[in-house]
Amino acid sequence: MGSMWLLYLFLAICLSFLSASAKEVIEVTSDTYRTHVSYNSGYILFYAPWCGHCKKVKPLWDELANDPDVEYEVSQVDCTADENSKIVFNNKIKGYPTIKFHHDGNLYTYPYKRRIGPLKTFAENILSGNPEVEAEKIMGGTLGFSEFLDGLQKVSPFFAISSVTLGAGLGILAVLAFYCCCVSSEAEFEEMLEKRKEEILEMRREREEKESKGLEKKGQNKEVTNDDKPEETKKDR
Repeated sequence: MGSMWLLYLFLAICLSFLSASAKEVIEVTSDTYRTHVSYNSGYILFYAPWCGHCKKVKPLWDELANDPDVEYEVSQVDCTADENSKIVFNNKIKGYPTIKFHHDGNLYTYPYKRRIGPLKTFAENILSGNPEVEAEKIMGGTLGFSEFLDGLQKVSPFFAISSVTLGAGLGILAVLAFYCCCVSSEAEFEEMLEKRKEEILEMRREREEKESKGLEKKGQNKEVTNDDKPEETKKDR
């Protein structure tokens, strides 16, 4: 009975090691595509879930990803997803499955039978600088700034530190630019406010002068009226 438990324990440990060492096929989307193919080397499968040939390739793709001799990445793109339509258009995907190998910023369309041997040979020739087919430029627009930094971090740990420093530097520049703009705007605002105050004071002085002249004229008219009235009254009597 004790030996059976030891056997079960041994099998469980073996299975855990196997599952830990198993590699998964990378699922690429429009958000990760450009960074993935620009800064990594490996195969990428353009497939449709409903495609019968794609379903047959699935076991082969898993086998390639878990091959101990394969040091490059094995990935795939679901071409039926709306978010990936730009990838399909830019790569001129017209049939499924379509297999390409990406390396050093280029794509190479795989033209042979879908078998492990030819796939590995095709990749080895590209990695050794002897591609069997013409290279295609990676399409999909210019890399975004965040994607560019992510790619650099994958190339070397040095860039991970540099990107943090660069980000901090850009943040400081942004703050300085904002401060300068605010100072300039504040100075212009103060100047405009002073001019406006002067205009208001000038308008007030002009209004007070007009009111003062109006009161003086009204007072003079009143005095004349009061002086004339008794004489007229006396004459009437």
